[in-house]
This record gives sequence, structure tokens and C-alpha cells, in this order.
Amino acid sequence: MAGIPPRAWLALAAYVALLTTLATPLYEPFESGEDDSWVTVVVLAGAHLGVGIAVARAWVLLLPVAASVIGFFVTGGEALSWLILIFELPIGLVLTALGCAAGHFAGRWASVAAAPVFVVAAMPTAAAAVEAIERSNSPHVPAAVQRQLPIDESLSSDCGHKARAEAPARVLLRELDRNPDALVTYTYYFADTPDAEHRDITVRELAEEQLRDLRANPGCRDDVRRRLERALGA
Repeated sequence: MAGIPPRAWLALAAYVALLTTLATPLYEPFESGEDDSWVTVVVLAGAHLGVGIAVARAWVLLLPVAASVIGFFVTGGEALSWLILIFELPIGLVLTALGCAAGHFAGRWASVAAAPVFVVAAMPTAAAAVEAIERSNSPHVPAAVQRQLPIDESLSSDCGHKARAEAPARVLLRELDRNPDALVTYTYYFADTPDAEHRDITVRELAEEQLRDLRANPGCRDDVRRRLERALGA
């Protein structure tokens, strides 16, 4: 790799830094409530396209291969991890190859062409960092209030017991009006693993999670669904 221009080393550093953030909980706020996890695709796509433009050499195609293999093992090497090799690897290869071709065409202007691509790729990272700082200063709802909120199961799970579901729905709507940015500890359950994950999300995101579940179960607690839609402006 002798003779690699400085722009390529900078691009490699940016590429590694961006992909490393994807292995952290930094983007979790984008996955809660209304699912905006597509922003991680922007990071991934921009990083591969940008490094391809800046390096513009055939060996750069090894980067998406290495990144995908590492990502596969970091995420456990099973179940959904295979999606990294099935989907992310070929897409990463194509984007890097397109970037490499663009870099060859741009010649000495390759660094100029790569810079805005990396800026776009880093925008979700910057937004996630700002959100993390804001959440670190957000209050957590009192324990007594949290026990009354639907944090362990969906309101739609009590579809046949209207009275039992009414109390947590009422508390959720009250807290959504009172302090939508306060944090609650929500329990996520995943189909591919028996383990549950506990994550701090905002009251508003909790309401969005519940609204999404209610919309997935039409005819179940339509009164609560309509109240949540009005409160969220959805």
C-alpha cells in the first residue's frame, strides 16, 4: 500500500470511525418509537461510497468484505447476523466499486468529491450524539409512575380486558401531556432470541411504540389508538 495519498488515509480513518459507531448503542434512539433506523443505512452507504472515491484503488474492495465479516461475528454470528453477509456485503461491494470508479474519473479532485459524501454519512452520527447528550440530561419518571406505565407489554395484549388496559393507557396519555421527553425503562422482546432488552426511551417514544402495536391489531382498543393518535398528532 505504498504511495497511498494522504486523502486515502483520512478516508480510511473516517470509514473505520463511522463503522465503529454502528457497533455501539449510539443509534438506539432512532430505533425506538417511530422507527428511523434507516439512518444507519445512510452511515453505511456513505462510508463505503466515500472511501471508494477517496482511495480509488482495487484493494479498497477488501474493506466491505472485512467489515461484513467482523460485523457478522460482533453481532453473534447467528440468526439476523446472516443478513449482514446476505445483504450488506454485496451492497457494500457495489457502493465501494462505484466510488472507486468515480474516484478514478475524478483524479486529483477525488478528495473534493469524497468530502461531501462523508459529511452526509456523518450527519446521522452527529444527530445521534446530540440526542445522547440531551438524554443524559433528561429526567427519569418516578419509579411509582413507571410501574403504572405499559413498559413490559403492549396495550393490545389486553384487548379482551378493556378495564385492565384502561389504567396504563390513561397514565401514558397523562405523562405524554405532562413530560413527553422524560425517560422510562422499556422492555423489548425479540423473535430471534429469548432474552429481553431493557432500554431507556422517552415517554413519547413509549407512546409511539404502543400506537404502532395497536395499529398492527385493528379493532383492538380503537379508542386508545385514536387518543394516542390525537396526542401524538399522528
